[in-house]
Amino acid sequence: MTERRRGGKKMIYIIEQQNSNPNIQPFIENYLKEYYPRIPFQSLKNSIDITNIQHNTYFIINDNNNPDDYLNLASKIRKNDQFGHIILITKNIDYQSLFRSHIAFFEIIDSDQQPELQIIDCINFLFHNTSNQAT
Repeated sequence: MTERRRGGKKMIYIIEQQNSNPNIQPFIENYLKEYYPRIPFQSLKNSIDITNIQHNTYFIINDNNNPDDYLNLASKIRKNDQFGHIILITKNIDYQSLFRSHIAFFEIIDSDQQPELQIIDCINFLFHNTSNQAT
């Protein structure tokens, strides 16, 4: 599926990869619906095929033991959305691989360390301090 967004509104993509914590995606969706109802979002499984070059926000939720899965996806996103905000949520954080990837994640959240609070802080910061605000 190819996502193509036109116009000024930014999009939030919630991408749940294999073996992810099943509570995180619904938490993000419910928080966005309640506190940011005018911000469009879409939940996807495993991957995304994007052709738009907007400054979107991407939550990658991945709890498997292979950092290559989330690094490959994040690299693909970064290639197509150079200034998008990529937030990685995982329990298997390989900081050395993240640093060497040069992907420039907006945030890296450990899914074993109260991710809900960190997700809320991240979303609130993004939509109060960047140009990615709803109109």
